[in-house]
Amino acid sequence: MKRPTGLLYFAAAALVTVVAAGPYRGATRPSTSCALPNHDYQYREFSQPVRSVSAVGILVREPLPLGGLTEFEREQLRRTGDVSVLRAVKAFQFVDHPRLQVDHCSISQITVNLYESGDWTLSLRADQNPIQLVPPEIDRDVTTSEEVTRFTDHIKRNLFKVQLRGYARTGGATAESAVGKPVVIPLEVASFWVQRQQPRWHVDTGNDAWIRQYFEIIDRVEIEFTYGNRTPIGTEELRSWQKE
Repeated sequence: MKRPTGLLYFAAAALVTVVAAGPYRGATRPSTSCALPNHDYQYREFSQPVRSVSAVGILVREPLPLGGLTEFEREQLRRTGDVSVLRAVKAFQFVDHPRLQVDHCSISQITVNLYESGDWTLSLRADQNPIQLVPPEIDRDVTTSEEVTRFTDHIKRNLFKVQLRGYARTGGATAESAVGKPVVIPLEVASFWVQRQQPRWHVDTGNDAWIRQYFEIIDRVEIEFTYGNRTPIGTEELRSWQKE
């Protein structure tokens, strides 16, 4: 009879121990691993822009009155009916900053013509990774026979984006300041591709009703340049790319 009593005591002691300890709750500690921060990924589609303001526009042709036309010009006017030949033309050149460069891309030899009829013409030279005829000077001893290359040589083409803005008379102030300039015409120039270190002479034309409205007070033109690396999207960009 002693043995069953001992087992009973042992079972009771074990039950008291389990009740006192409470229910078992397991826990796991996750391991630490590297991960990207929880932010939206943002890709810069175009570079930071650079700008230049032209000199005061030169009136290269005065408006022609009907009374001052020759007989030949009158006949041409009767045939074509194009009165735009009688309108004035202003030319703008960029003297202070004739070349705009961002990284390995640049535009230079920029001219803008505005016509009283509303037409406008932009011409410029565009360069992407231009070939240097004279190698750059190196301020250290070269211990290798490998040719010096630039870190942008692997980029084969870039999309050039140019914008124009016409300013009314500003009293001669062209430098950057906190005072805003009176913009009277914003012109969007079609983007174009420059590739494989080949300079491109680019000419673009258009017509804008604001030029007709504000032709007399347009004093200067500002040009803004930036470039992109994305693949061509859309019919116009593909056509511009395939021309090359």
